[in-house]
Amino acid sequence: MYKSIINLKLGTASCVEKNGTIIPLNNQNLFYQQMIHNVATLGADVAFPNGDIPDQVAADAVVYVDIDALEKYSTAMTRLAKRIVTVEIPADIKVVTVGYNWNQDTQQSEPVEQEIPVPAIPAETDEELIAKDLAERAQAQAVIDVTPDAVKTAYAKVKTPD
Repeated sequence: MYKSIINLKLGTASCVEKNGTIIPLNNQNLFYQQMIHNVATLGADVAFPNGDIPDQVAADAVVYVDIDALEKYSTAMTRLAKRIVTVEIPADIKVVTVGYNWNQDTQQSEPVEQEIPVPAIPAETDEELIAKDLAERAQAQAVIDVTPDAVKTAYAKVKTPD
C-alpha cells in the first residue's frame, strides 16, 4: 500500500508514496490522516508491506483512536448501564436538597432537605421484552469484547477527565 521516501540529506522519511501520490508527513493533510487510519486499523505490516514505516507514522498510529470505534464502545457501555429488566428495583427514599435557609445563630446558609419516595420497579415478565433486553446486552458486550484497549483508555479519559 504505502512506501516510505527517504530524504537523503536527513536520512529519514520525509514523505510517503501511494500509487504515485506523494503524501507529506503532516497531520493536517487528509491523505496523511487516512494513512494513519489505515495503519491503525489494518496494521503496519499491511499498510507498509516492505516494513519501511516512518517513525512519525508509527507513533501517530499508536496514538490514533478510531472515532467510530469510540462511538460504538460508548453506545455499548451506555446500553449495559441501563437497568436489567429481569431484576426488581426495591422501593427507596431519596433525600434531596430543595433549597437553603439562613441560620441567624450560625450566620450560615443551611440546606433544606426533603425525603422523596421512589416506588419499586418490578422485574419484567414480558418474554419479548426480556428477550430484547438480553439480545441488546449480548450485542453491547460483544462490541466491548472486541474493542481495542486504546479505545477503552480514550473512553475512560473522556468519562473521567484529569
